[in-house]
Amino acid sequence: MRFEVLREDGTARLGLIKLTDKREIRTPSIISENFSNDPAIKIYNLASYPHITYLKNYFESITSQDRSNYPDDLPNQFLDDKNLQDQTAEVYVLPYVNRYLGDYRRLSLMLTKTRDSIPPDSALFLQAVASPENVSILVYHGVDLFDYVYEKIAALRGVYLTTDGEYRLKNINNQKIFEPQRPRIFEHLAEFPCNCPACKDKTPADLDDKSIRDIIDFLYMHNCYALNAEIKKVRYLIEEENITEYVDKQCRSSPWITALYRVIDRDFLSRKVPLFRRSYLYANTSDSFNRIEIKNFNDRVMERYQKPDLDNLLILPCSARKPYSLSPSHRTIIDAVLPFRKYLHEVILTSPLGIVPRELELIYPASAYDIPVTGEWTHEEVEWGRDCLKRFLDKNKYKKIIAHVEGPYKDICKSVEDELGLSFSYTCEDGVTGDKSLKNLRDIMSEIDTDKKITNNERKFFVIRSMLSYQFGRRMADEILLDNGGDLNLRIRGKYPNMVAFIGSKQFLKINMAYRSVDLTINAVENVKKVKGDIFPGDYTVSIEDFVPLGDVFNVGVIDADEQIRPNDLVLFEGKKAIGVGRARISGWEMVEARKGSAINVKSVKEIP
Repeated sequence: MRFEVLREDGTARLGLIKLTDKREIRTPSIISENFSNDPAIKIYNLASYPHITYLKNYFESITSQDRSNYPDDLPNQFLDDKNLQDQTAEVYVLPYVNRYLGDYRRLSLMLTKTRDSIPPDSALFLQAVASPENVSILVYHGVDLFDYVYEKIAALRGVYLTTDGEYRLKNINNQKIFEPQRPRIFEHLAEFPCNCPACKDKTPADLDDKSIRDIIDFLYMHNCYALNAEIKKVRYLIEEENITEYVDKQCRSSPWITALYRVIDRDFLSRKVPLFRRSYLYANTSDSFNRIEIKNFNDRVMERYQKPDLDNLLILPCSARKPYSLSPSHRTIIDAVLPFRKYLHEVILTSPLGIVPRELELIYPASAYDIPVTGEWTHEEVEWGRDCLKRFLDKNKYKKIIAHVEGPYKDICKSVEDELGLSFSYTCEDGVTGDKSLKNLRDIMSEIDTDKKITNNERKFFVIRSMLSYQFGRRMADEILLDNGGDLNLRIRGKYPNMVAFIGSKQFLKINMAYRSVDLTINAVENVKKVKGDIFPGDYTVSIEDFVPLGDVFNVGVIDADEQIRPNDLVLFEGKKAIGVGRARISGWEMVEARKGSAINVKSVKEIP
């Protein structure tokens, strides 16, 4: 048997189990109750590296800790248990988890610590736990395999499972046979809220004259169909990189599942969640402010971004269309200040990202997010926006600050203005694109400082440099763009935002609007090697074995990797026989620990003579 991770969306994974009889199981998946007894699977004892390892003792150690000590005071032997990783199992089975359904803190702690303590290229199997309601949040915790045991237990209780919760059939109330539960009851339901083969031609009334055995069989069949349908949906969402948005929505069905979503370990998430995605980020709830992508964006703006050498700041509101500068409202504002734009540094005040400098409007998630727009901001949104603007202005100094905003945006600006003792000029009277507002904006241009300016070509180069700094850090950005102590003489072509940079006739880099990031060519990799001497070690770099990759770089060929690397990051790799660039499929630490699967999707490679 062999398990391989095919794709990751944060902490959730698509994988494939290849059995010795040629059968394959796509994960996340439901497996049969006799999985461990399948003749295709050979189970060894613990001393001989089992394909399946039971984590009973480890589980009991984790869950037996005093809850008041959660999460920082657990003994180190449980937090950093390497014994499990030394046993190269393909599947790890975690038993007895169903006793902790509802105990969200212990369940989340146990799942994340177990996932961190077994090899990243092994599967985690949870028994007697999965339901249509909770399976997505369990996959979000890194679980790969489930069974139908919970569906059987629910059927024996007379419980009908759905993605929205559990329901008890109204005609089943024999407490001697069915355990007392707290599910909702089909009291006045005329039809089942499901179109699976079990429910398609039945109504609750049809079960009134059925035997207990027939009702149990009906419930078990429906519950299995419902769970299987949810698993298929989860696999599709991982493929589309939308599992987080779905879990954010699905967890609202139950308070304890919502709590399970909220208490998941932030470090566990931060080491797995990609910072660049092909899909949109939908920030529909207050929990969205805690998403890793949003926190990381704000941190990188504050830590890696350097403003242009300009003395005038223009604060603008966000727009529905992304990137902002292509929206009708921003085009109108830009046209109004066009003669003076070379003197202005523009930033966008937005929820939930906080502050977006114009130079970073193409970066994910600034160019690929959406929020419910009602015209009113929640208290959390106002406080987050105020904090982001305050920290930005603490770090970056300007002689003149113009706030072309209204409503909640203006309230945030006034609060920061008072707190920092600054003086803002406000120009909006009748909306950001109203005639009076635009006239006020044009008029105030006579008051700005004109000692420092930036040309159109310099602005394009600054966009490239800012995006590279955000993506790779300032040091690597300098190494990419450096030439004999000065910046490379790049010629930037293409219509914004699809810009391409050349050195002479050779393409050097381009903006990739699929991943909202910068793509490097092999010419850029060669420049880094010329500047540094050795590419690895370095930011977002990988050291590989002595071979020339013809396709993907697999984990078995990775010697070492920068721990900053996250899935979908662009990375540079180097070995004795080749250098190249590609997109990471997994995190850097996983490349080192895993021995199976793909580490890097190679984009360009050059053999070293």
